[in-house]
Amino acid sequence: MRFYSLIQLAILLLVALQGTRCPRNAERLAASQLQHMAARVQSYRADCGSYPVGLQDLVRSHGCGTWLGPYVRTSALADPWKHPIRYATAPLGLGFAICTLGADGRSGGNGNNVDACVLNLGGESLASRADT
Repeated sequence: MRFYSLIQLAILLLVALQGTRCPRNAERLAASQLQHMAARVQSYRADCGSYPVGLQDLVRSHGCGTWLGPYVRTSALADPWKHPIRYATAPLGLGFAICTLGADGRSGGNGNNVDACVLNLGGESLASRADT
């Protein structure tokens, strides 16, 4: 029979628990990242007078004379699962949506695969999760 020291057991327990907590942490990170990105899009709009055409406009200037960026790093354009963050503007510049499709990168899903979005309409941001 093999005996483990208390330190070895603690390390084994931490490794085991970290594997089970990772997906939840990634979901929280994604939600935080979407909120941060929405704030950066608002900053761009305040500086340039319109929403960016795409999220790349937050990294490099694309013709806005009053651009004060970069607003984010290129690495921030991907979610915690390394999928591109999705972005779309509403007609007439009335708002925008920033979304992640979760760990599987496909529309729909539960748990770690859930879609999450931040919708901004008229300056008001709303967070949404779409468990299916």
